[in-house]
Amino acid sequence: MSSERYFIIHGSPSEGESDNLCEGESRHLFSVVRAKPGDEVTLLDGDGGSYRAVIRTGGTIGGLKKGARVTAEILSVTKAGPAFAVDIAMPLIKSHRMDFAIEKCAELGVRRIGPFRCERSIWKGGEAEAGKKQERLERKVASACKQSGNPWFTKIDPVASFTELLERLKDYGSIFLADAGGRPFSSTFGLLKEDHDMIAVVGPEGGFTDMEMEGFASAGAVTVSLGLNRLRSETSAFLMASGMILCKKDLQG
Repeated sequence: MSSERYFIIHGSPSEGESDNLCEGESRHLFSVVRAKPGDEVTLLDGDGGSYRAVIRTGGTIGGLKKGARVTAEILSVTKAGPAFAVDIAMPLIKSHRMDFAIEKCAELGVRRIGPFRCERSIWKGGEAEAGKKQERLERKVASACKQSGNPWFTKIDPVASFTELLERLKDYGSIFLADAGGRPFSSTFGLLKEDHDMIAVVGPEGGFTDMEMEGFASAGAVTVSLGLNRLRSETSAFLMASGMILCKKDLQG
C-alpha cells in the first residue's frame, strides 16, 4: 500500500514507539483502504508532525471487528516548518458552500478561519448551534488535511459577531478585504511582508453594509478586486487564500 495515504493520530509519539489509532481511523484503514499488517502509512497529528509508521496489529484485509483499533509502530518523525501566518475571515453562508470553503482553505494551508455574523450573513440558532457548526467544520478540516497531507490542521475560531471581528483585526499586520472596487489583485499582494500576520476578509452574498465597510476602513483594511464578475463567498475565500499563501511562499523562498 502506498505510504501517501494519510491518517490522523492523537498525541505525539516518538520514533520506535507504538500507538493506537482511534476506532474511526482504524476502521477506515482496514475496511475502506484495505490495509494489512506490514503496510506503511503516514500519520498526521495536526500540529505539524508527520509520522512514517508500519502497521503491526489490528486486523486483516477483510476489515476490523467493531471496537478494534490499529496499532502502528513509528519509524520516523518529521516536524514541518511553521504554518503560513495567513488567516481567512468569512461570513456564515449555506452549509454546503461553507464546507467547500473550509475544505479548500485547509488544503491550501490557511492557518485559521474565523466565521462571523454580519447584517447580510445567514445565521440560524444560538450558542448550541454555533458549537455544532464549529465541530462540523473541524471535521471537514481533518478530512481535507488527510486528503492533502497538510500537517497543520486549520483552526476554526468560534463564530464571532461583527464587533468581535473588528476587534480581532487589530492583531494583524495586514488586512485585505475582497471588494469589487478595490485595487487590482495582481498588484495588491506586493504589499505582503514576510514577518506580518495577515488576514483576508470576504463578504456575504449581498455584500457588506455601508456602516460595515466604514468599520473595515477604520481598521486599516486594503480592498482587493478579484475580477470583473461577482463571486460567491467561498470562491472569494479560495482566491484570497491562494494569493496570500503563494506570495508568502515566494517571500520565504
